[in-house]
Amino acid sequence: MREKTVDAPSRLACVQCRRRHLKCDGVTPTCQRCIEEGSDCVFAPSRRGLARKRPAPDSSAVQAAELGRMSMRKPDETAPRSQISSLSPSGSYNGATSDLETRLNFRPRMPELASNVNIASTTMATINPGLSDADKNKLINSFYQRFYPAHPIIVPRAFFSSQHYPHYLELVICFIGQQYQSTPGPVPNQLPGSNAMNLHHLASVAMLESKDEDTVHRVQALIFYSIALHGRHQTKEAESCVARAARIALMVGLNRPDFARDAPVQDLKREESIRRTWWELYTIDAYISALHRKPMFTSSNIKPLPLLPCAQSDFELYDLDVPPVSLNTFSGRVFADENVVFSSYCYRIEAARIIERVLSLSALESAEPDEIQNVDNAIASWKFHLPNHGDTLIQSSGEVDPLLFQAHFMIHCATIFLHFPRSELPATIPSTNDIACAKGYRQLPPTSSHHTAKTINASKEISNLASIPGQLDQHSPFFSCGLILSCIVQLAAASTHLHSCGARCFQQHRDRVVLILGVLKCLGPTWAVAHNAVQQLRVVANTIFTADSPEECAPTTNSSIHDSALDLGELPDSLSWFDLLAPGELEESLLAFSNTRT
Repeated sequence: MREKTVDAPSRLACVQCRRRHLKCDGVTPTCQRCIEEGSDCVFAPSRRGLARKRPAPDSSAVQAAELGRMSMRKPDETAPRSQISSLSPSGSYNGATSDLETRLNFRPRMPELASNVNIASTTMATINPGLSDADKNKLINSFYQRFYPAHPIIVPRAFFSSQHYPHYLELVICFIGQQYQSTPGPVPNQLPGSNAMNLHHLASVAMLESKDEDTVHRVQALIFYSIALHGRHQTKEAESCVARAARIALMVGLNRPDFARDAPVQDLKREESIRRTWWELYTIDAYISALHRKPMFTSSNIKPLPLLPCAQSDFELYDLDVPPVSLNTFSGRVFADENVVFSSYCYRIEAARIIERVLSLSALESAEPDEIQNVDNAIASWKFHLPNHGDTLIQSSGEVDPLLFQAHFMIHCATIFLHFPRSELPATIPSTNDIACAKGYRQLPPTSSHHTAKTINASKEISNLASIPGQLDQHSPFFSCGLILSCIVQLAAASTHLHSCGARCFQQHRDRVVLILGVLKCLGPTWAVAHNAVQQLRVVANTIFTADSPEECAPTTNSSIHDSALDLGELPDSLSWFDLLAPGELEESLLAFSNTRT
């Protein structure tokens, strides 16, 4: 029950009101202002009287004790949300879309990760994560060896020390590097000798700090952190971090072509890193929005735009003599007489722009066939304008180009986003839990076999990418979501005996599902999103592929696209391939159904 509000000034103020320098009525557990704004109200513990008892700030014992207390507390605090009321009067957003103010004023829910501590007084400068120099270098090297190839927005490893990155960015980098130090299971191990550090907690506190000014480095840290959170299956928190990064980027004008050149110190490496930061933000913003079927995202439809990134090899060797090109130059390459070599980053950006076009169609009540065909043409033509028709995916050294690899699976995901809801694949499945990266889908009329064929072909292409030899842990965590989409399509096709293909076709679907589950299993020790998906998809696959043997699946003259090895009528009609629910009774129904079929 709420305590009675009084007219006298309150000595107690919640974190949200205090940060915004607003009057708070001090009513617990939720003040009136937070009720009206729908904010999460948090009252920080009183620190009164602690000054006399606090030891010297440089005491390592006290720092370790404080870290231990923070690690033991329940992560129940929602971060303060900064409010941006209007655009900068300097007019740095010249050419931006009319709804930019709305998107800047949008205040996303911040990650519910930090402990219930006074964030304002808990700065990264006063907390020692217990990392020795050797441990820190080990984690940074792990980040560069495994995570950086797929998301290379900061300077290469050789130039890292000279950049003097802020502590919160280094902390996030170490947190990501720790993800690759894990053993099988969804929870990574901590480094030995690290004084029981909790890098995840410290990284969350760093990201929730609001006292540091908003800078490019803050955007970079939020980008890295959001990718890691998504890989850890903390999708809501990842969305919030991306939205916050986009809001900061627009506020400082990161999208302006001259932003990188206006730095006080002219540094070509830094300019390239800044350009990459915007385009990385745009790419993951588009991809995450597509996974959650959101037709609009913060960094979409923004103008002007920065120049495009250079080739990674030039970035690594500091060979930046060739001036960067504009998006218009890259888009006009198909009509140009000269053959200009563009970086893999450019093709990845183009794939993200196509995903944005797919999302724009999902915002319409009913898209016109010509509009759907236009986007489909863009998807189909993408591969024809790759250098050497896409043969550069595997380099002459036998290594895979990680950025071009991402571009390929993103364009195949765009195909699934566009065609699966319009396909004749069944809309319902047996399921146990909510499978990540596959929410918010609904069937859109009219359905046709054309959309079905496109969907299944894209699924095959993603599974083909999974079979390319190479280090799986060097792929982006987002690849797990592409694999999940591919597996869902294969399961849907197998459950219908698509095209009445019989035992041979059924076996092909099974083999692809086995491959995808195997790759997800290998990614599981590093990324919880893959680990959890394996557990859930395995039950669905077991139900489908053990319901009938391949010999019993031979085509008949009466079979159709909706014939299924499963009697879907025995299951609730509300179960969707892409809207998988998670009630306990659903799991019991599926397991009971599976037992009766076997």
